[in-house]
Amino acid sequence: MIVPGGGLSPDGTRWVVCKPGFFLHVRVLSRLFRRLFLDGLMVLHGAGHLRLFGDLAGLADAPAFAEWPAPLRKIDWVVYAKPLFGGPEAVLAYLSRYTHRVAISNHRLVSADAGTVAFRWKDYRIKRGDRMKVMRLATDEFIRRFLIHVPPPTGSTASDTMASSRAVVAKRKSPGSARFSERRALANRTSQKPTSKNP
Repeated sequence: MIVPGGGLSPDGTRWVVCKPGFFLHVRVLSRLFRRLFLDGLMVLHGAGHLRLFGDLAGLADAPAFAEWPAPLRKIDWVVYAKPLFGGPEAVLAYLSRYTHRVAISNHRLVSADAGTVAFRWKDYRIKRGDRMKVMRLATDEFIRRFLIHVPPPTGSTASDTMASSRAVVAKRKSPGSARFSERRALANRTSQKPTSKNP
């Protein structure tokens, strides 16, 4: 989450800059995040956007899920807030890579079949030498990660995007699904739809 260092005045006519070295109290921020996160889960559950499996299958029942967050509201959540390493310019440069192109270019793809996708990635933890490595993921997991980086159409919400991601992965598992190249072309077209200019 990116938080600007300031905000609009109550009358909305000017920008109020925060004090140097301080913006929000971390404890207040952590409690606010805890409330918004748990309330968001309740909304998603009520709208039927959460799919619970295994040991959590019992939480599909609305009354059971309503009781589940109670202990989480009583413990402290840790919110790690830090200033940007490279300043706002570096953040905008990073985000701009996802506004007009896909998250992974074709030349990074090594191989792909019905079960596995292999692609090259850069390990920034290595300071010297060759930092390029090859990662192999199950095709369904690759599609899921790819769609996380596809901006939603204007007017859509994050939950809409995640629902679309689950639908694509579910279709991938069904008999007679399209080949990987066809799915990738569909994702490319989706990523080129106009998006809101607001972050």
